[in-house]
Amino acid sequence: MLSRFGRVAPKVYKRSIPMVAMQAASFSAGIPFKINVRKNPIQNNLDALNESLPPLKERYTKEQAQYEYQADIEESEEPLPASAQIPLAFYPNEIEKVENPSAKCSRYNIRHSVHKLAMVASMIKGKHLYDAQQILNNTHKKASHVFLKVVNSARNNAVQQGMQEERLFIKEIICGKAIMQKKIDIKGRSKMGIILVPKCHVKLVIEEKPLEEYYELLLKGECPASISTMMRTMLVQSEAQFETVQKMNFMLTSKGRQYRKLQFKRLCQFVEKEFRKVGHPVNKKIIERNILAKVSKEWATNSRHLQDRMVFGQRSDRQAIFNAGYTKK
Repeated sequence: MLSRFGRVAPKVYKRSIPMVAMQAASFSAGIPFKINVRKNPIQNNLDALNESLPPLKERYTKEQAQYEYQADIEESEEPLPASAQIPLAFYPNEIEKVENPSAKCSRYNIRHSVHKLAMVASMIKGKHLYDAQQILNNTHKKASHVFLKVVNSARNNAVQQGMQEERLFIKEIICGKAIMQKKIDIKGRSKMGIILVPKCHVKLVIEEKPLEEYYELLLKGECPASISTMMRTMLVQSEAQFETVQKMNFMLTSKGRQYRKLQFKRLCQFVEKEFRKVGHPVNKKIIERNILAKVSKEWATNSRHLQDRMVFGQRSDRQAIFNAGYTKK
């Protein structure tokens, strides 16, 4: 059918009465409304199966489970100890992980783009404090000066809290967008535009690793490069013997660190083979963790004993000097 504009007029379909309206009309007229829907035979079988099954039990609380467990113990004929309770494996206590001491520093409204800051942040994340400072001093980027100020201020905060610089590592860095600044750009012919100036925020967290974790890094051959340079200068200034330098080779040079990594890997493989011979295969990561934990604990206890001896020795020396110079009136 053509309309007055020469186009085909759209067909008008009758709207079907919705199911809810039919149900309401039948209810008001007093006529029972029923639709015969043919069910699938599989659905009929599932409905019959659900009807035959017993109703689902509610989830037991800890008190209900404890009561039923005690009732089963009393009804059982075998003698059980009086202190029998539910195994703790069913209701494990939440173990809170002890966090290492940390210090924070943040800077707001930096006139810089987030993408360029993130490029430099990825270079120093997870690094030692001295390594991060060395990387930032040697990178020719504008964002490196921003991060150097933030790292130095975080280091000062950590030292004021009583942390040691040698065990400080960069835990996390967060770079986020700030409110973008807008400026007027005046153009010719009485026109005007807008200049968008990007700004961002930076948050840096430094943590102090305990002695055990720090020594584990040294054992695995992951000694920070900055600490190795410090150790080399100390050995040169103290005119150390060749034997002491040879013992500390796994910390001083890159080849020594690489060889220590290879040694540790071979040790883990050897222990794994021994377990397989006995018939108890163990994961390599578990072997590595146990070896490091055992050695690091021994080293930490020995180092603490040495520190205590040094403190007591200094105290006794001061007492002797005081007694020698003290005269009773």
